[in-house]
Amino acid sequence: MIKSYTIHILNHNFIPDRLISRLIEQILPRNENIKLKFWDDGSDEKYQPLLHEMAQKYDFPFINWELRQTNVGRAAMRQKILDHDSKGWMLSIDSDMVPNSDFINQMISSLHSRKIIYTGIHYYQHDVPADNLLLHWNYGRRREVPAQYKAPYVHFSTGIFALHSVLAKTLKFDSSIRSYGHEDTLFGLLIQEKGFSVQRTGMKAVHGGLSSNEDFIKKQLTAVRNLQKVIVQYPQYRSQLVRWAQRIDKLPVATKWLPNAKLKRWCIRKLLQYPDRLALLDVLKLNELLSVISDNE
Repeated sequence: MIKSYTIHILNHNFIPDRLISRLIEQILPRNENIKLKFWDDGSDEKYQPLLHEMAQKYDFPFINWELRQTNVGRAAMRQKILDHDSKGWMLSIDSDMVPNSDFINQMISSLHSRKIIYTGIHYYQHDVPADNLLLHWNYGRRREVPAQYKAPYVHFSTGIFALHSVLAKTLKFDSSIRSYGHEDTLFGLLIQEKGFSVQRTGMKAVHGGLSSNEDFIKKQLTAVRNLQKVIVQYPQYRSQLVRWAQRIDKLPVATKWLPNAKLKRWCIRKLLQYPDRLALLDVLKLNELLSVISDNE
């Protein structure tokens, strides 16, 4: 029986020329049944002509372009991938990833068991980027990637993951989360709840879409606000941030200065000056989570 593979690419406000070209050059020499499905989640108007140009440039029969006009959010788009009527193996990769030269070889050799969720490895460039990209780069290298190794369910990454279509029908993303952050946390906890194994593979890609320092801070604060949904659905969930917030919330003295709008502004200002001092980001996120908890009491 010939195995089939569908690589789903989720995109928003990005032109993933490097990703598409890298995958095509690896797919063309192979005999396996490999398809690409490109999902654009209603990118802003300025991206639309560029995306249509890219679709014309890469006009191959094994690529299907789903260029949508309405933005529904990352979780809803990931659910569309799970609901897609594709048979065989399904791999999802974010459009700002640039796969290693052996990515397709690793995919073919790694995907075997229908009972396992497979994850790839995304990493960050070794060379120091421009100053306005340093915060995302520092956080990714020092916090994000190590956390995925330590706790594959709690820190499940949807940047690169694969599963068989049979298993896809048993899983679901929380589409009520429309903004950035923690839809992958809920998905990882659901995988754990259902008793499915998570296995890391050699499918590697470098993260090619670093956010500016300002945008990264905004995304992190949005993600903290979404964390409330995780806590409500999984009361036993305990990240380090949640543990600290719950401890401080029980201390009357500490709650006099946290949450604090002045502290928030100070942390943001200092982070923009010193994007390598991630302890400032920790305090900022803790301050934001305590504000969310206070608003919901």
